[in-house]
Amino acid sequence: MIYILLLTLLLSIVLSIISYKLNKTSIMNGLFILSSIFAIIANLGYLAFKIHIQLIHMPAMIVFAITSSLLLLVYLVYTVILVFDGIVVWYYEDHHLANIFSLILGLIMIAYPIVNHFIIQIFPNPFDIIIERIIEFGLFYIVSSFIAFCIAVILCNLNRPTLNQDYIIILGAGLVHGDEVGPILAARINKAINIYWQQIEKTNKHPFIICSGGQGHDETVSEGFAMCEYANQHGINEADVTAEEHSINTMTNFKKSKEIIERKHLKIDRGIFVSSNYHVYRANRYAKIVGLPINGIGSKTKITSLSHSILREYFAIILNHKRLNLLIGLLIVVITIILYM
Repeated sequence: MIYILLLTLLLSIVLSIISYKLNKTSIMNGLFILSSIFAIIANLGYLAFKIHIQLIHMPAMIVFAITSSLLLLVYLVYTVILVFDGIVVWYYEDHHLANIFSLILGLIMIAYPIVNHFIIQIFPNPFDIIIERIIEFGLFYIVSSFIAFCIAVILCNLNRPTLNQDYIIILGAGLVHGDEVGPILAARINKAINIYWQQIEKTNKHPFIICSGGQGHDETVSEGFAMCEYANQHGINEADVTAEEHSINTMTNFKKSKEIIERKHLKIDRGIFVSSNYHVYRANRYAKIVGLPINGIGSKTKITSLSHSILREYFAIILNHKRLNLLIGLLIVVITIILYM
């Protein structure tokens, strides 16, 4: 058994390294790293409960208890964040599914132990066990996929640009009061400005900055225009920055920016984009789809906004792969029924 567990751990680590080398922006990186963590815990559990050599048993037992407690703590903290975030969003924003998803999921995670103890027991055997396992496996999948997504987001934000870029795309965000750059958008522009000056200082090469964002229905100017003005006011040469004012979402941000890059005869693979740290993972995928072989740099987000933003990104990924997730849900139900009938 120990050889199978060790082989699983080794395979998970190797796959994590290979996956990251092949594609630094894949969610598979998070899945393989998470599987490595589970494999480590499984090995520690085996050493703690099956190996009775004192020198191995006690340290393994201690580390196993710590790691298991940390996983439980992650579950509890995740539940609290989901509910708190859901209540805040319910109070301040519209009540459509994307905004109340976190509240629903958090309430399910709180209700599950109660439902399991008081309600599921009323069902006859084996239906009680089947319902219990379906809920458990479903929650395990949701929490695990979310943690894997968070790991993938963290890995995306480890990217550090080489200072020889032809261009920097700044992805737009909503304007405050219809024409002002807000904190989230300002953080993105400031990040791009820092890279701009670092590159000039090191190589004396001026990267061309593209401020990408159209005009929303509640905005009096385009995001691209407001961003461009902000950049100019903060010392960027007017010749080194332009506004892209016709995009309506992240995908068109990249499409319209690519047109500018081609008109300027800039090298298509010598660029980066800047967005908020929680958005870099999904934006990386869109950049590749439109033919921009570039990676993103994340700007910092206030901790008070980060949890909700990460959850919305996760929900967007779930919706982008809804058929796959529905298939996984169906497989969970079918396999559970087969195993426990």
